[in-house]
Amino acid sequence: MTSPRDNDILTLAGWPGGINNRARETENVNIDNRLRIPAGEFLRSAINVDLTQQGKPIRRRGYASVVEGFTHSLWRVGDAPFALVVREGYLCTVSGPEPLVEQVTTVDWSRPMSYTTVNDRVYFSNGLDKGYITFDGELRPWGLPVPATPALSLTPSLGLNAGQYQVAVTFTGADGEEGGASEAATITVAQGGGFTVAMLSAPVEAVQRNVYVTQANSEVFTLYATVPAATLSVDVSLSGMGAGRVLETQHLESVIAGDIVRYFNGRIYFSVGEAVFFTEALRYGLVRYSQALYMMPKPVALLEPSEDGLYVGYGKTVVFLGGNNPYDVSNTRVNSRGAVPGTGTRVPGYFLDRELEHLPVWWTQQGGLVAGLPGGEAQQLTQDRLAVPSFGAGAILAREREGMRHLVSALRQPGENSFGASDSVVAEIRRNAVKT
Repeated sequence: MTSPRDNDILTLAGWPGGINNRARETENVNIDNRLRIPAGEFLRSAINVDLTQQGKPIRRRGYASVVEGFTHSLWRVGDAPFALVVREGYLCTVSGPEPLVEQVTTVDWSRPMSYTTVNDRVYFSNGLDKGYITFDGELRPWGLPVPATPALSLTPSLGLNAGQYQVAVTFTGADGEEGGASEAATITVAQGGGFTVAMLSAPVEAVQRNVYVTQANSEVFTLYATVPAATLSVDVSLSGMGAGRVLETQHLESVIAGDIVRYFNGRIYFSVGEAVFFTEALRYGLVRYSQALYMMPKPVALLEPSEDGLYVGYGKTVVFLGGNNPYDVSNTRVNSRGAVPGTGTRVPGYFLDRELEHLPVWWTQQGGLVAGLPGGEAQQLTQDRLAVPSFGAGAILAREREGMRHLVSALRQPGENSFGASDSVVAEIRRNAVKT
């Protein structure tokens, strides 16, 4: 490279200060309150270049097309045996070593998909479609519908004690998870009599029916019979009455499709417009909607768990809901820089020199990258080093290569209809305020 003052070749050892387009060309910059690095030792912009930890430039790897078609919502975590992506109206798995894209199920092509993992399952939802895929590649429904209230009719000579009986019904899916209970039906039986429970046809995702019955004049439902889902009637007699397990899913309902879904502390949290709901503990398909609810003033754009709470972003605000008990949380305002929709993700803690398994990160609408630390403390990652425009939507990917750790972002400005990311910016080297 030619020197700005003579014909000598200028050799640079690298850019130990990394990337910084905020510092003036002649300015010394304080890094970590220890080192004052001349601005000439920062890289301001580059074309397809990464910097090693020593500041050495290294060319970025190229890429090749795997499949064609309108594609978005690419996702993967380290222990998942496949990636997921929405392509041409299908949710697809992507597996290797040679990229293999396979259709799983049809979904609305226009809506971004959100994912979370629990117990070797990937739960997905886009506000309209939902379900989960096991690590073995099986597609299953997420939650079961609540059965209709059964119809009861008297049947003689079944040996019941006289009194009032109540009946509720649930469905069980192929994975053994039980859904919410129907409204209770009531019938009065004379001494020595009995009754028949009549039920409507079951949905395709149901494998079994569970019939729960109280004893005479009791309020406690216990399992009376488990029958195939195709069974439409069950006779209730004295035999087996009160011997089964107690009903645990009364007044619970199925999960509805959320815009953002995240796992935290034994529950799945999901946002629907301005509302954030959470499932029952360890029952990921069931919600008590009358209680499991946080309401925000504006639609939720960020929902990311930390070790001891949740970061929730709406409008120009991010708050921290602190605490592991969802019925007893603190609400702390983190900042007034609203999150860019779609950019919330979790990265390994060591990426940011923290001894934590994961940390949430997101872009703000003012163009800064933020990490959410435990306790509701937000750490600005780029404020003093990068100046970028505001954005309307985006995504973040954590990657490692040859000892380098990167948070790669794809962002679009408000009003644009498609995502775009480009490395084609001009590299500039400045010395004594002169560009070469």
